[in-house]
Amino acid sequence: MLANRIQPNRAYVEAALDQLHNVLGRSATGYSYVTGAGTRFPKHPHDRIQASTGVMIPGLVVGGPNKQGGDPEIDAIKSTTPPAKSYLDVQASYSSNEYAIDYNAPLVFLLSFFAR
Repeated sequence: MLANRIQPNRAYVEAALDQLHNVLGRSATGYSYVTGAGTRFPKHPHDRIQASTGVMIPGLVVGGPNKQGGDPEIDAIKSTTPPAKSYLDVQASYSSNEYAIDYNAPLVFLLSFFAR
């Protein structure tokens, strides 16, 4: 969207919308990668608060598919799962299901362009 501000081009806008659609559920897994958003979203993110209280915090963006793995959960499926489907909605999968502010910030930034 910044490129579009410098040199307006509908292709930039379409690419940004494709990224937004992917994060919100039009993905190979069918998951929205935002807790509480959509009809199929992460219910068991790698989040200490939810794990200890059982209370889901809506609006957290999790990492999503991660073919490289790094945690035992993803490592167990990575040899038989295509890259775009290498996602598990399990609390122990920190390499695909952990949230971070640096995932949320770009989503807020992108949404600000389309929520006018």
